[in-house]
Amino acid sequence: MSRERHRRRWSALGGGGVLLLVGLVGWLSPPGQDAWLFSRSTSELSALVRANPGLARARYHLAAALLREGSPRQALEVAGEGAGLAPRDVRLPWVAGAAAIEVGDLPRAAAYLQKARELGGPGPELLRSSAALALRQGNHPEALARLEQRTRAAKEDAEAWLLLARCRGELGMPRESLAAAKEAIRLRPRESRFWVELAEAYLRLDENGRAVFAAHRATTLDRRSRRAWLVTGRVLGRNARSPSEEADADLGFQQAVGAELPGELPPEAMAEYGRYLLQHQAPIGAIPYLEQARARAPRDPSLTFLLAHAYRRTGRGKEAGELFRLLQRQRCLPEGASAAPAGPSR
Repeated sequence: MSRERHRRRWSALGGGGVLLLVGLVGWLSPPGQDAWLFSRSTSELSALVRANPGLARARYHLAAALLREGSPRQALEVAGEGAGLAPRDVRLPWVAGAAAIEVGDLPRAAAYLQKARELGGPGPELLRSSAALALRQGNHPEALARLEQRTRAAKEDAEAWLLLARCRGELGMPRESLAAAKEAIRLRPRESRFWVELAEAYLRLDENGRAVFAAHRATTLDRRSRRAWLVTGRVLGRNARSPSEEADADLGFQQAVGAELPGELPPEAMAEYGRYLLQHQAPIGAIPYLEQARARAPRDPSLTFLLAHAYRRTGRGKEAGELFRLLQRQRCLPEGASAAPAGPSR
C-alpha cells in the first residue's frame, strides 16, 4: 500500500486511530513492528510517539525518518529524549549519535555512539556512524580504514559506499570517490541523496556535464530535498556565463535556502549562496546570506573575510574595516588583502 493510501486511511480513522495503531503495534512480532513502523509517515509516527512517549521502537523509527528527510535537529531531540526514557534500547543512542554528527555536535555524538557500543548497538549502522564521526573530526585515515573494511565485508552496504565516496573526495582521491559513488548508485538508484554525492564526485573531476545530469536526477527524485537543490546551484553556478545560466543556478540556490521546503537548512547553504552572489557581482544580495552564515559560524575566518569584502564593495567601509581589523588581530587576513575601507565597486 502506498504512503498516500496510508495517509488517507489514517485521516479516516481520526483521533481514535492513534490508540488503535498503538494497540496494533503491540500485537506484532518485533520484526513485524519494524516493518510496519518503517512504512509510516513522519506525521503518523509523531502521533504514535505523542500517544505513547515510552514506545522506544516508534521513537527510533520517527528519529530515523526525520534524519532521512533532512531534519537532524528534530531527530536528535526525539532520539535523545527516547534514550533517556528507554536506557536499555540499543538503537536510540545510535540514531541520536548519527543525528548529532549531522548538526555538528561532535562531543554529544561521540557520547551517544559510545553508549550504543556499550549496549551492543546495531553493528553495521554503528560502524558507519563511527566512520562518519571520524570524518567530521578530520580523522580521515581512520574513517577511510573503517569504510574500506566495511565495503569489503559487505559489498551491498550502499550507505557505506556513500560515506566512502565522501571520504575519498575529501582526501583528494577524486577517481576513487567517483567509483564509490557509482557503486552506491548501483545499489540505491532511486534515492536523491546518492545522486547528490555522485554530482559532487563528478565536480571534483571537472566533468561538469555529468555533474549537471546527476544533480538533475537528484532533484527529479526528490524535489523537496534542500541538498539536491544546493548541489544543483553549485553545479550550474560553476560554469554559468550567460544570464539564463546564472538564473538557473540562482534558482537552485534559492530553492535550497528558501522557506518553502521542509527539513533543516544545510549549514553550508547560506555561505555558498552568498559566495556565489559575490562572485557574480551581486554584493548587496550576498550580504544577508553571508551575515546569516557568519552568525552560524562566527569563528570561521573565511566567512568573516567574505562578509568584509561584501561590505567594502557596497560602500559600508566602517563595517568592512572592523571585520578586516578583526582578521588582522586573529592573524587570519589573507596575504595581500587590505584592511583599509574602500568605496563601492561598480
